[in-house]
Amino acid sequence: MPVLSYLWLKGRCRYCQGVISPLYPLVEALTGVLFLLIYIQYGVSFTSLSGMVLVSFLLPASFIDIEHGIIPDKITYTGFMAGIVLSFFTIGFKSAFLGGLVFSLFYLVIALVSRGGMGGGDVKLAALIGSFVGLEGILAVFIISSLAGGIFALMLLLTGRGNRRTEIKFGPFLAFSAYLVWMYGSDIINLYWLMWRGM
Repeated sequence: MPVLSYLWLKGRCRYCQGVISPLYPLVEALTGVLFLLIYIQYGVSFTSLSGMVLVSFLLPASFIDIEHGIIPDKITYTGFMAGIVLSFFTIGFKSAFLGGLVFSLFYLVIALVSRGGMGGGDVKLAALIGSFVGLEGILAVFIISSLAGGIFALMLLLTGRGNRRTEIKFGPFLAFSAYLVWMYGSDIINLYWLMWRGM
């Protein structure tokens, strides 16, 4: 409905006629698509509920990071707690808690060593993600997000739109990778092992 309303009103507020950013309907539409993919994969279940809650935190975190360069604590703290609560019905408390703890500590070390190369918001987002994908999924999230971020940085260099000092907002890459791993984690791991054996 929000997307249809946006199109009907031609991107303007019904009351003040102010221009509404296209990011709002984009987030709404993307949320609907991701929710639908989760439902198709897992049906009506606690697993689907967990995935939809995860998306509800990842999308705002990504777009806020893109637009403002920050990831609000309200999103990361609340998301981590939601992941822990839902873990009792999905991956289990131990995997969720250790996943969040280990993943956030890993990025905290990177942030300290790089002296600002990794933001505090990314560290907290890692805790959120770890609480949903568990200890088993954090390595895959790290690998995919690093590859995606590296490819994006390389494209900026090759097209002349950035240099080695250009700041890369890593939150969206973490979020994208987290969704992939949460949805298709076992398939990704199996594909990796097949490729490794074939080398």
